[in-house]
Amino acid sequence: MKKIAPIIVTGVATLLSSTAVFSQTPTSPHSGAKAIVSDDAHEHVRKHCPNMSAVHVANQQVANQIVCAPQSDDLENIIADMQKFDLLSNPIQAGNDGDREALRHLPDVSFVALEKTTARTRGLFERYLKFDTDGLSEQQILNHQLFGFVLRQKLLLADFDTARLPFTNDSGFFNMMSYVSRQTKFNNVDDYEAYAARLSELPRYFAQNITNLRRGIASEYTASEQIMPGIINVVKGLSNGEAEAHSFFAPLPNSQTAYPLRSKSG
Repeated sequence: MKKIAPIIVTGVATLLSSTAVFSQTPTSPHSGAKAIVSDDAHEHVRKHCPNMSAVHVANQQVANQIVCAPQSDDLENIIADMQKFDLLSNPIQAGNDGDREALRHLPDVSFVALEKTTARTRGLFERYLKFDTDGLSEQQILNHQLFGFVLRQKLLLADFDTARLPFTNDSGFFNMMSYVSRQTKFNNVDDYEAYAARLSELPRYFAQNITNLRRGIASEYTASEQIMPGIINVVKGLSNGEAEAHSFFAPLPNSQTAYPLRSKSG
């Protein structure tokens, strides 16, 4: 039989105050502390998690999480949840996949957001470990093993806090928007408004990456100094010049010429 495993209900805790949801004993992330779900949280779970019930969660690193136990679970559900969680932390890909709201945003790379992503992955891994492989076909067993490898790699990289070094030799957060701008499709007014909203998040996105870089410097986790001049030149090229001549501005003139009368849904 496939075993029941707990999953984290993302987004629910933000709707409730931490005092109304649960209390947690002050202890280290690895001590096995349990989050106690209150009656208010149980009611919220019944409304937002049909066919599920609230349960305790152990070794939770991020506070204010509500946990549900599904009545049934299978590998396909766990994989689907991983894909859903991946899109939650990657609005670029989510927007490309048709999520209209995601088109308006850049990734949240704050330390808090990274911790939440890791907590989701740990929740998936706990479900994976409790999954019973008895009776699976060879192909299903192979999928199970590959999926376990993917989850272990995600957790291994999370322990290294790779966000401290958010670029490689020639690309990274500093020029990501250049690629995004070129691949963005513009078919109606809402596409242009979403693009403008995404551009408006660049200061926040840069600030978060700078904070991560400083955390890397403080812990002596940095890039080689040989690649820095090239990166600095790219950043200077993107930050200088007239706004109308900037590559990020290139798609915008069409919003006043090609689609002057089209509605957002047009």
